[in-house]
Amino acid sequence: MENKDKPILTLLQQIQSGEVDPRDIDKSLRQQIVGVLLLEGTLISQIAVILKVSDKTVRRDVADIKDRNELSPSLGLAKKLIGNLVTQAEVHCSYLMRLARNQGASVNERALSEFYAWKVIKEVTEKLQTLGYLPLVPHKISADIYHHEEDDAKTLGELKEELSAIEGIAEKDGILDEGIKEKIRFLQLKIDKTEITQDIINLNKNKTEVEDGQENN
Repeated sequence: MENKDKPILTLLQQIQSGEVDPRDIDKSLRQQIVGVLLLEGTLISQIAVILKVSDKTVRRDVADIKDRNELSPSLGLAKKLIGNLVTQAEVHCSYLMRLARNQGASVNERALSEFYAWKVIKEVTEKLQTLGYLPLVPHKISADIYHHEEDDAKTLGELKEELSAIEGIAEKDGILDEGIKEKIRFLQLKIDKTEITQDIINLNKNKTEVEDGQENN
């Protein structure tokens, strides 16, 4: 009970100094210490020596810790992680800008601080774009492609023409990346396959009509 009221770091120090026998602490406290030592980069074999237990016991503790820390995908979790990402980016950017305004720093140091502050802003913005929190221009082109793929009211010839038009616009705007090219090629193949299928259907239909006509005669 006395050990339970001690901060984990204090308890760990007392174990390492020999004041506390690690075999006298319960499983919950031991696993908390294992967690602290893992964060410090301590090897499992070293943890086992410190706590006077077997490597197998430490591995079970590590497995229990991982189970407790397991995360399940959810919208709420995603929002929290993204919020934390933005907050950390703002903290780093503010720190770098303070360095850039430090009159005691050299011109080169201030320039580098400005550069890295901008790099933080740029990279977090790009990350938010890839995660769908900010608009990304190629997404509009992709959306257009998929929209046309599902538009059954258009003929196959019209769809081919629109794909060519989309490709031309994307190339002109400088956003024709490999992802968009791959989508366009994929849709072109689908259209070609649909045309071939339709031709086969028409041939079979004509064949059936001819055979029916012969039987009637």
